Amino acid sequence: MNRSRQLVLFLLAIVAHIESLTYWFVATDTTKLIVSSRVLNVGDAVELFTQPMMYEADFTDIALFYRPIASLSYAIDYAVWGLDPTGYHLTNLVLHGVVVVLVAIVVTEITNDSIVGQLSAVLVALHPLMAEVVPAAPRRHDIVMAIFVLGSLTLYIRSKNKTASDGRANLVGALVLYALALGAKEPALLVPGLLFVWTAIQQYDTGPYNALRTAVRAVIPFGVVTVMYLAVRVAVLGGLGGYHHIRSGPVTLVDEIRVVVEYVISLAYPADVIGNGLAAGGLWMGVLLILAMLIVLVSLCGVSSLHRERSSATSTPLLAGFIGGCTTIALLIAFSPEWEILGYLVYRQPAPRHSYLYPSMAHAAVGLILLGSCCAGLLWAMTTRASAFTEIQPALAFFVIWLLAPLALFFRNGLYTIRTGYLSVIPAMAILALVLVSAGREIWNSDQTQDSDRSRQWSTPLDQNIALVGIVLLLIVPIVATSPLFHPYDSWETAGELNRQTFVGLDNELDGELGESTTVQLIGAPSGLVDSERSFPRVKSVVYMDQKAVQSWLMLQRTEQSASTETTVATNNSTELQHIPDRILFETTREQETVVVRFRYENKSAASAMQLQSEYRSQCGRQLTAGKY
Repeated sequence: MNRSRQLVLFLLAIVAHIESLTYWFVATDTTKLIVSSRVLNVGDAVELFTQPMMYEADFTDIALFYRPIASLSYAIDYAVWGLDPTGYHLTNLVLHGVVVVLVAIVVTEITNDSIVGQLSAVLVALHPLMAEVVPAAPRRHDIVMAIFVLGSLTLYIRSKNKTASDGRANLVGALVLYALALGAKEPALLVPGLLFVWTAIQQYDTGPYNALRTAVRAVIPFGVVTVMYLAVRVAVLGGLGGYHHIRSGPVTLVDEIRVVVEYVISLAYPADVIGNGLAAGGLWMGVLLILAMLIVLVSLCGVSSLHRERSSATSTPLLAGFIGGCTTIALLIAFSPEWEILGYLVYRQPAPRHSYLYPSMAHAAVGLILLGSCCAGLLWAMTTRASAFTEIQPALAFFVIWLLAPLALFFRNGLYTIRTGYLSVIPAMAILALVLVSAGREIWNSDQTQDSDRSRQWSTPLDQNIALVGIVLLLIVPIVATSPLFHPYDSWETAGELNRQTFVGLDNELDGELGESTTVQLIGAPSGLVDSERSFPRVKSVVYMDQKAVQSWLMLQRTEQSASTETTVATNNSTELQHIPDRILFETTREQETVVVRFRYENKSAASAMQLQSEYRSQCGRQLTAGKY
């Protein structure tokens, strides 16, 4: 892949999230990470590698993590940008752009197909899940980890190229990048397993025993690096670390099923295109029409194949499941606004309170039906055309295993949050790109080799390939239609504005009020915005300020003013707002060593609207009294 195409992919990834440059600090842990990652002297630099993450912000009361490489990125940002939010967002954008370019490179290395690599990168750049991570500086850990994981995979694969003269140097580079990935975030521990699988698949022709032995020998150096990392981690954290109280009881089967559902939905159907309230007009009507046409196309292909009895006994149930699933989707699209039962399922099913953890029942149902029917259709089409897909089977198997491997980590805690799926988007999109390009080539080659007897055209296995293209597009269309490239996902913007008013206002209000040891009591501080105010599609995992975030911000401001203060922040009677206020007002009183700050919210537009509404009602009442109605 030439440099110009890499640049295009890099710019596409940045443009998709370019609006984040205007956001203030968002998410809960931003100021905590900054205050704990600053390097003001040599001792601070040492502490990055010898202390738990966010130790200075008391995050260790909640969890113990060792991520010095990710913390180092915040130290660099603070040294360059200070407390300018634009710089932190710019760093996230650049790093995400690097990830997208590396996706194209590593997928090309695995598949030996540059078109598959570039299409995978485009889909990763456009995927809605990225809106959960890229605009939020404290979620950079996943981006940094992905860079080193992809780099390690690329160099390892190149080290096994017998024609390359720098195989040993590439292997050393892969080991170094793996060590850096471990220092960014814990899921990098999957790398040795992925390399083992890739090596075993490549050596499978030599026999299972030889393939297994070669794979074991290949990952031994990575095992050594893993042991060294774990030793350092235990020494720093006093154990393996993790969240202290992530759940109240043992992980149950229901928890594991929910993890699978949330994981699958976040990757394959992240935004509920069929079930959202805007599906009756505008862009969404176009999206639904495209989905409906694709369903009709692939169903006709399946029925045609079944009618000619070319489907084997094993693939017929898959085809039946696919057509049945497509029929259900078609009914949802066609009748859900009018049909009371489906209308209730799709439109009136309330989402759980913490919607960033669990999709609504309607969203999950529609997504599972779509994905289940598409998987059945893919298996049917590929089993009936097995010989045509022999070349892609090794790469396809590798990506499927990569996609499933993170579930082992999520099962351990019985919890999956959508933002942790950043790395998993890569194999998911690679699978779609690989199948789409392979089927498209089959169609193209079939058309090019067709003789003058046009009656033979539909009697060839062309219908399975057309079905494959249609099935993949059924999954891609909702993803692209809800991409951050076309939608602002402005929940982060409103969260940043709320944080800006709160943090900057508090700093100004408390200027001169803080002594060497002061407790600040916040009464009525904002805890967030109600879900109903968010647009569609929206970010599902927006989080707002907490008392530790405020405490870290005040600490940063006192550092900027060269004043040594120790401030403790507590909150009481937090308020969930209906909308962003025009202005936040503060009332400050001092009670001995405690500064009490009461929040009051002013919204002129809302007040004006209420006043007009009151005047209108009064006027109607007077007219009614006068007998005009």
